[in-house]
Amino acid sequence: MAKLSSGANTRVSYCAETVPGTVNASPAFISIPTIEFTNDVTTEQVRSKARQADRMLRWSRSGNKSASAKLSVEYAPEVHDYYLSTVMRSDWVNDVLKIGVKEFSTTFVVAQEDQTPVSYQTSIGMQAARAEFTNGEADYTTLNIDYVGIDGQVSTVSPGTPTNAPNIEPFYQGQGVMRIDGVVVGYITNFNHSIDDALAAKMAMFRNTARGITAGMVAVTGSFSATFENLTLTQKWINNTPVELEIDFVSGDGTKKHTHRIPKALLMSRSLPGNTDGVLDESFTFEALYDETDESVFTITRDYQ
Repeated sequence: MAKLSSGANTRVSYCAETVPGTVNASPAFISIPTIEFTNDVTTEQVRSKARQADRMLRWSRSGNKSASAKLSVEYAPEVHDYYLSTVMRSDWVNDVLKIGVKEFSTTFVVAQEDQTPVSYQTSIGMQAARAEFTNGEADYTTLNIDYVGIDGQVSTVSPGTPTNAPNIEPFYQGQGVMRIDGVVVGYITNFNHSIDDALAAKMAMFRNTARGITAGMVAVTGSFSATFENLTLTQKWINNTPVELEIDFVSGDGTKKHTHRIPKALLMSRSLPGNTDGVLDESFTFEALYDETDESVFTITRDYQ
């Protein structure tokens, strides 16, 4: 009887590519814990359009090929610093990360270690297209990243032996702090924000994989809910007045911190349920605008004690 594969025995590893779209000659893979990782390779089907007297198809083959992936992790300091660079498309400078234009390309390997021989699914030329941070009450923060890639391969030969990422407790919302216009607030019930790099794969003749991946205009958007205590935020929404949003993500042991800062968030919509018993929550959506002082629409600052 065949042995059934279990997700508990799946190892996900990554390596930054020196040449985008090419697995390094001696890849230094790093293994990370994940909530979920799905990788797919899709191909367009090329079918003959020629009519036949017997009405039967003669020719068909696979056409252009593309790769995609979705990574879901419990957001942690150090462990995911590289991932943040790939999403923001820039390097950390003096422990600060801003929106940039640098291209980051990554190889992912999914190893099914309970199979004999072990199977390896490799995703090549993967670039972060969109990232979302999801925060709830007294929970670990979740980081979800969508990827667009060049190619995918399967093999029973290991592309490289991974080392384990540092074992660091994720950011815990029971430890965090949020500020609106510089004032600490304690009435936020959830806060979610995302970065969308508007990636597009460019195809060309004489090959069935993309020549490269380009980024468009970045969009930083989000939403939050707060207990309805006064009209301060509502008036800013009505008056089209941007607000400054900052949230401190603090690790469970309290020693490491990331500060996400949106210096100029324009409140786009507001809702307040009027037929609910108990405490009322008002909800807002927002979009980040460029700030001349920060020179970015969004920054991340790290502080490791």
